[in-house]
Amino acid sequence: MKHFTALLILITCGTFAQEDIYPLEDYYGSGIGYSPIFILFDYSSIAALDDLGNLSLDHTAFSKPFIIHGGEGFAHLSGHWRLGGYAGIGGSQISTLDTASGINKSIDAALSLTLGAATIEYAIPIFRDMEISGGILMGLGRVNLQVSQSSGSSDWSDQFTVVYGSAITVPHSTDLSAVFFSLQPYLSVKWQILNRVGFRLSAGYNSGTVAGGRWYINGREPISNSPESMFQGLAIRSMLYFGL
Repeated sequence: MKHFTALLILITCGTFAQEDIYPLEDYYGSGIGYSPIFILFDYSSIAALDDLGNLSLDHTAFSKPFIIHGGEGFAHLSGHWRLGGYAGIGGSQISTLDTASGINKSIDAALSLTLGAATIEYAIPIFRDMEISGGILMGLGRVNLQVSQSSGSSDWSDQFTVVYGSAITVPHSTDLSAVFFSLQPYLSVKWQILNRVGFRLSAGYNSGTVAGGRWYINGREPISNSPESMFQGLAIRSMLYFGL
């Protein structure tokens, strides 16, 4: 038993002797992986959603947090500076049933957001396998708001029927879209779990504004009296990556 205890102490001391808890003097890091963003949008500041109330839709019922599923990559640039990129898409849907006209009419609104951005950050190693960094994610976002109304089961021929000039009795859908500049300053913690696998957790604030008159219907016709809409809120980004 004494020999076993001595051997166990010797192995433990040897193992910990191999660990270096101090940061490296020269730092390099790169990786790529899955990176969802969880954004707590302030839906009351997205003026484009206010008119959904006319269709008995509660725009505050959209997902909170709003989740963007995407991929992210980063690579060492120079010194402690790191450059990266992000691309993702997310969506949420709400619906209601209108029975006031005697016809059970289904009304749906789908909000989707596509984001493509670059990141630049400054990393500070704490230990050999852990660091903190501060940076900014900036790029272009595209938002789509699709409003659909239908009654009963859909028929293929109804999709090619002229609906203007008379009461709309066939399925009808309107697609509204806009492009805006998105800015997200953040702080992150990076932990290298294994030699080639790590985890990053970032917290920041997402900010983006669609100016008034910048919304388009069906992607081509501008709507001059469309309202200004702000896509802002606390953003949490997690990332499971493969790299250094």
